[in-house]
Amino acid sequence: MTQYQYTRLDVAEEEIRLLTLLPGSHDAPLIGIISHVPLKPPVEPKTLRLNLEELEKTLPPGWMVEETYEGRYIFWIAETEQTFWNHPDPAVDAVLYEGFTDDTPTDYKPQFEALSYVWGSMEDPELLELRPDGSETGVSVSITRNLGVALRHLRNPSSSRVLWVDAVCIDQSSMSERNAQVPRMSLIYKLAGRVILWLGPSADRSSFALARLEEIGKQVAKTKSGWMLPWPGSLNFDEDGWKSWPRYPTALELAWDNETFAALDAILKRPWFSRLWVIQEAVLGNRHSIFQCGHDKILWNDFRAAVDILRYKTTPSLASNDSLVALKDTMRDVSVYHPAVLLRIASARECSDLRDKVYGVLSITSPGFKARVQVDYSLPVADVYRKTFSNLLDHSCRLDILLYTGVEPGKKLPSWLPDWSRKRDNIINFWESASGCSRACVQFDGSSVMIVTGVRVSKILRIQKLAGVEPATAAKLIRRLWLQVATRENREPMLDHFISCLTRERNKKTFPDWWYPTPEQWKEEFTNSIFGDQVTEEKVRLPQRLVAAPTISRNILFKSLAVMEGGDVGVVSPSAQEGDIVVNVLGCAMPLVLRQALNSVDGDFEIVGEAFVPGAMHAEHLLGPIPSTFSMSYSPDKLGYDIDWFMNNITGERQRDDPRLGPDPEGWERLPLERTPDDPMNFVRFRNKETGEVVNWDPRLTPEALTAKGVKLENFRLV
Repeated sequence: MTQYQYTRLDVAEEEIRLLTLLPGSHDAPLIGIISHVPLKPPVEPKTLRLNLEELEKTLPPGWMVEETYEGRYIFWIAETEQTFWNHPDPAVDAVLYEGFTDDTPTDYKPQFEALSYVWGSMEDPELLELRPDGSETGVSVSITRNLGVALRHLRNPSSSRVLWVDAVCIDQSSMSERNAQVPRMSLIYKLAGRVILWLGPSADRSSFALARLEEIGKQVAKTKSGWMLPWPGSLNFDEDGWKSWPRYPTALELAWDNETFAALDAILKRPWFSRLWVIQEAVLGNRHSIFQCGHDKILWNDFRAAVDILRYKTTPSLASNDSLVALKDTMRDVSVYHPAVLLRIASARECSDLRDKVYGVLSITSPGFKARVQVDYSLPVADVYRKTFSNLLDHSCRLDILLYTGVEPGKKLPSWLPDWSRKRDNIINFWESASGCSRACVQFDGSSVMIVTGVRVSKILRIQKLAGVEPATAAKLIRRLWLQVATRENREPMLDHFISCLTRERNKKTFPDWWYPTPEQWKEEFTNSIFGDQVTEEKVRLPQRLVAAPTISRNILFKSLAVMEGGDVGVVSPSAQEGDIVVNVLGCAMPLVLRQALNSVDGDFEIVGEAFVPGAMHAEHLLGPIPSTFSMSYSPDKLGYDIDWFMNNITGERQRDDPRLGPDPEGWERLPLERTPDDPMNFVRFRNKETGEVVNWDPRLTPEALTAKGVKLENFRLV
């Protein structure tokens, strides 16, 4: 059969190709029709629906409202977390809050489904017969066996099915077409009637596993800001109230047998979950999107809600507990993440073209950053990464991207330039505000040297590696280090210091909206399990609540503890060594560990990784300690980011502005804060009264302003 020859898409008409899969039995040859159709964004319909901020103003006291992933408003009583779809005030017209925001208009043309799948190998390919519109004779295109299996399961026995499949609908041999179509994938997956997330054929009791996941997933409503709430009507609040709610430690156990966990484990280890492109394909799909395994289907939103619940459960028999932690980036609406975070996520996923470590998440990155990136598959991989780094720096005015890079064996790029082709072990689950809302100050000396401005925090004197050891061993190593540095005189402050490190200061006082224990509870648990005089070498262990919180425990078990000059203790990158220095770099959310470069004649440094050092995480080395009349508190904003507040311990009031900074700078006007996906983790908004320039950094934290305050800034040459 003659090989299919692609005809060029009409760019002016915004054309895409669609595959109409003709009906047939499971084993019959695959036959389809290729057609060119315009794909243009629909006109936004007029609506009376209130936005979230407007709707909040209509609520009676004690009520809250959030928007679910499907774009539906959910109301709940703050004290009990009992949830409802209807507004608590019946006088509020339902037209002001009902409906979904993620649906494609019912009359939108063309109507099609988009497929998300694992390409697989082109060895031993299968033939798909293609017929141009109206043709009775076919030509062939080679497809992978994986795609062939998917199409046979998706094909209807008696009716056609219209699909968008990247391997068929994009001319993969045309670099110019790939350059043009990859940026359009955002629109394609958004406008599809639904996305089919194909896991593969049935195997290993997959039908049973999907049924169990659907069962618990339908109990949960997930919101765009990160809340996980009980589905209205799923709990009997008169009998057991919120205590039965599956996220909380009071209900951590699952009454499932080992066979159930084995079936779940097999599902979660399928290749689909390790692929890069599926992240944006899943995120961009609407509420009708499905997970399909063989002929079994469940809604995508039920699946990801169930997986998120499992992350909070004690599942010792589930071999893929680590997989559950890694899967959170697929389960969440990562389109609200900062580009630096998205690129870190992409680096841990698999793809055949290393340029796709950038291009593969472009459709879900922020509009401002996306506009800066020109897809070009003709560029060498290193050039794509350099351009991306430059775009990130110019776009955000921050150096948070340095948290995802460093010295690695075999790395051919400078230590400051992320190599997104490599998966890094130092996963950053928490960002801080070590340099406040300062702007990155960067100079380049050629293509290999970047000069940054910052302040030295300390020098590492001793390292205790924890990465790669079992939790029981880690507990023993932590206690041994504690016994070496704690004295009768410094015991209490050192105990607080150790606990701050090991919990990353995650407690109920600092994060009142989260499940974290109070500082007193943490202290009691750590004293009873590691630091108490009554704890013996045989009885030492990590606190249970620490082990049950993988986002915290991974930041210990994948790191090292460091003792620094002055006796401070910090959690540092597992690559850190004695003699390395810790530096607060302007524009970077966390301190960095730097190491003198070998054979350096100019005092060059290499980035080793990030550091967490209590007493350096809130710009103390730039502005001094936080006044005793204030304490730090964090609450999630509308996009789910934890933002810092300064709580006045006397009045009980809280404020966003740092009390150490003083009045607003002369010549600048403060603007309201409303986070967008284009904003860095820590940001403010000021407008220059003379030029009109709007910036996301604080003019009171420029090198000139800090130097005037007596801060000893240095320039560090990074290679």
